[in-house]
Amino acid sequence: MRTATPGLRERIADAAGQLFAVQRFHEVRMDDIATEAGVSKGTLYRYFADKEDLYFGLVASGTEQLLEQFERAVDPALDPRTNLCRIVEAMIGFFDRRSYFFDLLQRVESMNTGDREFPWIKTRQQMLDFVSGCVAACNPAASNTPNGDPRFYSLLLLGAVRAIIRFGQRPRSEKLSAAIVDTFLLGLMPR
Repeated sequence: MRTATPGLRERIADAAGQLFAVQRFHEVRMDDIATEAGVSKGTLYRYFADKEDLYFGLVASGTEQLLEQFERAVDPALDPRTNLCRIVEAMIGFFDRRSYFFDLLQRVESMNTGDREFPWIKTRQQMLDFVSGCVAACNPAASNTPNGDPRFYSLLLLGAVRAIIRFGQRPRSEKLSAAIVDTFLLGLMPR
């Protein structure tokens, strides 16, 4: 039995992610993934049972990594605004390093997954929980307003970050996350 080559699974997943981000699931062939990854088709099947397994594995791995970034960003010893800045910075950094993953998630959200739930759904909820906690801590008085649900404001913030990731100027300013959070806290939330 052959042993796994260190880093090869990630290389295959990265190649698959690049292809899935620009083509529909049914358009991507295992042959294409093997060529992109620089491996044989047989090697693909040593690491993944089939194309669906590879796709789900790619989404599961990426979402776990993103959630880990969020968890590392939040530090209970820091103030809520700083934690929000760190979350925004982690999110932008993650998607800047893995731009194909942003496109992949766009496709995942529009797919009918049948009986199998994509891991992204759970991760998206956990991310919203992280952000909502920080938003609520930034402005506790906001909960007494008509739209006082911290989740409402968190969705607005995450939507803004999503737009910055997708359409924002590059290279990114070092002060980008602070600018986003300060605009959000001072310009969008009730005082």
